[in-house]
Amino acid sequence: SKKDQTQEDLWASVGVAAGSYNPGHSGQSGGSRLFSSADPSQAASLNNTGYSDQSNVGSAYSAGFAMSKRVFSRWVLQSGLNYMNQNIEYTSNYLATSASNQSKAFVSEYADFANRSVTLTTPYQINSAIEVVSLPLQTGYLLVDRKIGWQLNTGVAADFFLRNTLTDQSGNADSYSQSSGEDSPYRAVSWAGLLGTELSYKVARQYRISVVPSMRYSVNSVLKSTTGQTSNPLIMDIGFRFRYIFNK
Repeated sequence: SKKDQTQEDLWASVGVAAGSYNPGHSGQSGGSRLFSSADPSQAASLNNTGYSDQSNVGSAYSAGFAMSKRVFSRWVLQSGLNYMNQNIEYTSNYLATSASNQSKAFVSEYADFANRSVTLTTPYQINSAIEVVSLPLQTGYLLVDRKIGWQLNTGVAADFFLRNTLTDQSGNADSYSQSSGEDSPYRAVSWAGLLGTELSYKVARQYRISVVPSMRYSVNSVLKSTTGQTSNPLIMDIGFRFRYIFNK
């Protein structure tokens, strides 16, 4: 009814999403990079034969909450907080050695940042999990504003890098975890463009459920310029949201 529509001026939602993750990686390969922390006697060998190849596509999932406010008849402003986890596989023949002489999984992005010695080994599989907290700001336009709703969303997000954890899938080497900072190849903050749509259904006076296909693209590289590499991730996913409407 018209009365119910006008009451949907402010709402909160929680949701989850999953989809594909393309790292958008380009630049120098690990085999051509110098390792400043490596044993000088190994430097030539590392630069000639070392490598870590990244898969083209991985997976991503996220969870978070949002607040939305109708600012005009069909325009909505929304923001919130999301946790994102981006997973991809590597084939690498690098190992990092810790102070306690433990071997850790390693890839070329950490070439100029790892404060530890690096050795070569036989190729093995690594899972890379990047964790990010994202603060989005989006505008939405309500194409259909009835019991069934259809909304288009666009905006930007500030992505705060938490950590990258490298795990040897065979279990022979320990995990390597790196947070943001001077000794990390990842920027502490990067920016992403957001585009998506939301199809919702009003199941009760104060509740809606939604299906949310969306796309996000990092407009600046998530890797520092000093790495000699760039990474502009593209994520395409489908989310599900549960919305609570604060009726007047």
